[in-house]
Amino acid sequence: MKCVSVIIPCYNEKERIIPVIEGVIKSDLVREIIVVDDGSEKETVETLKTLPKEALVLRHEKNKGKAQAMKTGLLAAKGDVVVFVDADLKSFTADHLRLLCEPVLLGKCDMSIGVREKDVLYARIFKLSAAFGGERAFDRKKLIENINLFQSGGYLAEADFNMYFLRNGKVEKVFLKGVGQASKLKKVGLRGMDKRVRMSMEIINHLGWREFINQLVTINRLKYYNQLC
Repeated sequence: MKCVSVIIPCYNEKERIIPVIEGVIKSDLVREIIVVDDGSEKETVETLKTLPKEALVLRHEKNKGKAQAMKTGLLAAKGDVVVFVDADLKSFTADHLRLLCEPVLLGKCDMSIGVREKDVLYARIFKLSAAFGGERAFDRKKLIENINLFQSGGYLAEADFNMYFLRNGKVEKVFLKGVGQASKLKKVGLRGMDKRVRMSMEIINHLGWREFINQLVTINRLKYYNQLC
């Protein structure tokens, strides 16, 4: 039976990561949980020390950005399928993890993308949740073969995943009912909204408007895998 490695990049998420770990750890598909602390401040470091023994914590002494944290987790993973899960999710359970993994485990696709039902308002209004969300599953070997997809750094890995797998593989979209994410506004105040907008502009500048819109439209048009089965 194929097994799953769950990789959780983490930067200053403090206690928000605890419910995510509690959800993932209940899955009988999971071989390992790898938390990559990307140079967090003391409060998060102390929280990570309290995680269950099933969670392996790797640490970047300095912040390198989300893409590099994802890459560190991937290179340490041993499962047949790797799943990236953001550390600030709300109501993410073992059932959601199974839904996300299923199409990859069954060989139905090369990448599955989780779409949060209760994503932050900004992402839902502009249809960003499906195209650029952080919850994704892959065949580990295929992702290792395309390790250059992490080289753009920052928050651009998901955009590069889209660009490659929409052209060179099959992509499925999975609906994650009830799942949300802590808003950056609540986490860091008005700076959070500014950061969200800058992240979107960074993706647009990286891809160009044509590719950005192509990814947005193509992925949003996909039918939900778990609602077709």
